[in-house]
Amino acid sequence: KVEVEEDMVLALQASWINFDDYLKDLRSKYRKKINLIIKQTNHLDIRILNDKDLVSYSVLMQNMFDQIIGDTKFKGPLFNIETFRFLGSDLVTVYGYFLDDRLVAFSSEIRQDNILYSYYVGFDKELNTSVPLYGRVLIEHIKNAITKGVNSIVLGRTANEFKSNFGAKPVKSFVYV
Repeated sequence: KVEVEEDMVLALQASWINFDDYLKDLRSKYRKKINLIIKQTNHLDIRILNDKDLVSYSVLMQNMFDQIIGDTKFKGPLFNIETFRFLGSDLVTVYGYFLDDRLVAFSSEIRQDNILYSYYVGFDKELNTSVPLYGRVLIEHIKNAITKGVNSIVLGRTANEFKSNFGAKPVKSFVYV
């Protein structure tokens, strides 16, 4: 058992029936930040990627994922985006974020019991400096978690300070060798 970088976890409140309920529970400064992200990204088209999409965008998605994971402290085994095609839509949902019909980000959700996991994301890092793609990804995961009625969402091990703006808290994490 080896302790690794902490997972950032958002525990969902039973009182959160919709995203607005979640927003109301945030401090004003965080609520303003999230509303600004939504405003700056309202022109994105967000849709579930099907098997055909996963094939046609696999190289771009792999490049986006690799550039994001390359900057992290946590280095696990390399992840092959092609894996999404073999997991099945009943286990994993992959979302594409499009700007003018161009894929600029993707994210994945894995649901197990009452937990939603969001470990695999990628986005155009350069575009993210002017359009807060990653912030929108987190917002969409929170919306989905509330809609699906899960107890918590695990947002992974990177960008801890940024994720804390959304209410996520660090939780010890381990790998077993």
